[in-house]
Amino acid sequence: MRIADWPHRAEEIHPRVLALVKRAHEEGCVASLRFVVCKEDVCWPLFGRIDLTRPGDIERGPRYRYEKILTIAEQISAAELNERLGKAMSGRPFLCDGEVLEHHLMAGQWGATRHHAYEYGSWPCVLVQVQSTPRGQGSSTFPLVSPDAPLFSGIEELRAAVAAFRQDHRAYDVRRDQILLVAWDYRGRIESLEYVAPTLSTSCGGDSVAGMTLTGRLETLNGVVSVRQPAEEHIDIRLESEPTRVALALVAGYELVDYIQEGPYSSSQATRLVIKGRRQGNPIETFVEPMLYEGENDRVEFKPWVNPATGDKRNEILETAIAFANTRGGAIIIGVDRYGQPLGEDKHLKAWKGIYLQRADRGGASESIHSGEELIRIYGMEVRDFIQNSVNRRLESELYPSVVKGCQILVLEIKRGDLKPYTTQPGNDIWIRVNATNRRPSPQELTELLTSQDSEKRD
Repeated sequence: MRIADWPHRAEEIHPRVLALVKRAHEEGCVASLRFVVCKEDVCWPLFGRIDLTRPGDIERGPRYRYEKILTIAEQISAAELNERLGKAMSGRPFLCDGEVLEHHLMAGQWGATRHHAYEYGSWPCVLVQVQSTPRGQGSSTFPLVSPDAPLFSGIEELRAAVAAFRQDHRAYDVRRDQILLVAWDYRGRIESLEYVAPTLSTSCGGDSVAGMTLTGRLETLNGVVSVRQPAEEHIDIRLESEPTRVALALVAGYELVDYIQEGPYSSSQATRLVIKGRRQGNPIETFVEPMLYEGENDRVEFKPWVNPATGDKRNEILETAIAFANTRGGAIIIGVDRYGQPLGEDKHLKAWKGIYLQRADRGGASESIHSGEELIRIYGMEVRDFIQNSVNRRLESELYPSVVKGCQILVLEIKRGDLKPYTTQPGNDIWIRVNATNRRPSPQELTELLTSQDSEKRD
């Protein structure tokens, strides 16, 4: 579907949405439905997400009840979804998991956008959405359901998880009555990236990748290399020097199907650039052991396990996150001492695990929630919740559970911010990163920070 051709009138949009679902049905896809609803006299959705995927790509989520807040999930055929959507678009209730959802606004206008792989799922996708109010006002009042179906003990904890939801779904405004329809695009994707001097290797996969083109640019120490060639399962590009930034796109005719953008990297990082299968790996994970060995610097900070809900130590993580966002970005490695040695499961992590597992068991969580990597990921989400709820603007970040010397650790990658300055909220404290320390900027440094932001906006 060409997004540029998307109509703007509801009577024209609805057939387009239904045609998208019908095509998914013809391609053998199923629909995975997840809704968070408020159940009073009637059910009305706070948020909904519907994924159109191949069978088995998404598991059905669990059902939870918290007083008037209910999370529901169901898997149905794409044909059944088409029928339910058609009725809902005509003003009738929408059915999900045995619940009758009123006031769902599916009869309104749907807007369409395209997203690359691993932003909303493991494949590129077309995302269409309907919502009651404009995006971008930042008035998040309820966190909603994520593909990982997080567990919450009550409404206050449910509210506190909104930051993690926004990070997971890349949604700036998750106010109620927003419904996402995510149609996964299996035609093609960029699957891996690896640099072993002097060759940058990449691979493309998908049902129709043979007819696509790989295009883009590679910034190296010696200049810029342009790329444009037929997409293949394996492509080698010879470079005269190390890549510092990689931007590649997979296109079908004039349509962007998938893209990948990595960097900037220093020379030492570029020599280790490996993204072996975007489903399993990422550059940060590849660098973990070298980062621990090399020690803290302007883009790496070591921290022990902390209590995400209380304690002074978590404020040190907040300061570092703000400092990284205000400078060049960086990685906070949690679960190690100041020398980079893994701490293992110390008393702080054990205490958090005990509380969380009790809560999860009460909610009827699956056994997979008890796995080491899954627990560390959930721990990281709680740390990220705290950071996001304590910063004046949304931070771009990623979580990478890892194992070093048999011990679990967590890498929290903070992206370089596009809306500087980032400050604490409340308090408006500003931090920057200088060498291996965080400190407040001098008046001159603050001026340079604001000036550099203006320059980035112009670029």
